[in-house]
Amino acid sequence: PFNLVRLGMRAYGKNHTEKGFSQAFIHFLPAWAQYEDFMDYLNCKYDALLAKLPGSAGVDITRRYFKPIDLGWGHIITFYHEFICRAAREVSMQQQAKKNLTREWYA
Repeated sequence: PFNLVRLGMRAYGKNHTEKGFSQAFIHFLPAWAQYEDFMDYLNCKYDALLAKLPGSAGVDITRRYFKPIDLGWGHIITFYHEFICRAAREVSMQQQAKKNLTREWYA
């Protein structure tokens, strides 16, 4: 009734291009990617994953970790409730954020 169409993973990467929305495995790694046992459980070889990641960060996985504020998601974080590590998140919201940029070259 809503005329929704399944587009698949190829459409996933378009959100960044069209809307500037950061996405897992394109702009950052989800936290569970650092746990080799879990990656094995997913049948995803950790070293192979790092070798296939796009961008200039290379295989240093720590260069791919971002806080929500770094990804431009600070406006959706609220402190109206208690949660684990709230104090740490409040401090991190005050720190200088990284910038996630896209560069274009014109020949």
